[in-house]
Amino acid sequence: PKRTKAEIMPLQDEEVGRFLATIQGHPFEYIYLTDLFTGLRQSEILGLTWEDINFSAGHITVRRQLQFLGSKYGGYRFTTPKNNKIRQIFPAKYVMDILKKQQRRQLEMRLAAGAGWSNPDDLVFTDALGGHLKHDLIYRHVKRIFAQIGCPDRRFHDLRHSYAVLAIQAGDDIKTVQENLGHYSAAFTLDVYGHVTDQMKRDS
Repeated sequence: PKRTKAEIMPLQDEEVGRFLATIQGHPFEYIYLTDLFTGLRQSEILGLTWEDINFSAGHITVRRQLQFLGSKYGGYRFTTPKNNKIRQIFPAKYVMDILKKQQRRQLEMRLAAGAGWSNPDDLVFTDALGGHLKHDLIYRHVKRIFAQIGCPDRRFHDLRHSYAVLAIQAGDDIKTVQENLGHYSAAFTLDVYGHVTDQMKRDS
């Protein structure tokens, strides 16, 4: 049988506003903001290292992802990005400022943890002791936030969809959106988000 595509449910403008207001001060605020404004996959965000962030040039290199392969296969492991393609994205200055805030927050956590701190992979997003974050923990928290703002059916992945839809509506060319998302072709991006371009044609 043909595989059924999951329905895309990006946040609408007013929902984005409620989401941004609700996550203020949340422990994972910077993760959710990074996703909403870059469209990175959850595994890609959790696999980011400080080496991947170039503040002076203003870009992020997506070279690997942190995936949960199941307990039988060793649990969490670093793998290459989807489509085995390393990519570089140039997010808004707002995103780079968020990452600078995360750097300061991590330094505070490191000082608080003292000898208990251990972040051998130099990950950008960690727990209070420097360990990697688990996908289901990030997911459970964002589901609660979505329920709070009246969108209980949204998933973490819908933040990525929201980025794509907002970028296309803002006039970004489809090739740039495709490369930022890490899709294998612009045709695939158009296929996934065709409903957005159809609405733009009607508006035009």
